[in-house]
Amino acid sequence: GHSKWVKAVKLTKEGDRIISGSSDGSIKLWDAESGKCEFTMTGHNGVRAVDISDDNLVAFSGGWDNTVRSWDAQLGVLRLTMKGHTDQVNAVHAAPDGKKVCSGSRDKTVRLWDASTGVEL
Repeated sequence: GHSKWVKAVKLTKEGDRIISGSSDGSIKLWDAESGKCEFTMTGHNGVRAVDISDDNLVAFSGGWDNTVRSWDAQLGVLRLTMKGHTDQVNAVHAAPDGKKVCSGSRDKTVRLWDASTGVEL
């Protein structure tokens, strides 16, 4: 599992995978049936929020480092880092098709991002 507190979890639409984020800075994708960790992804210094697209292809995370990150949920690798918040990101929510993601921050703003380019909309 994670080495520190789990701060965020999300069950996929089909209920077959779980994504979790921790204050240890890691995001993990789990097989819900076996409980086996499929991937561990790192990049944040602490994770506050996670989400995954309905097709299970793209995962998203929000962290203490003021960024939103996009991950390839089939390979477990970083796709993009979205920068613009000036304080920690406490919430992320992906559009069902994974093409857009919104984020909410301790900086008192909500932002909408193009998930394929990382550009704020």
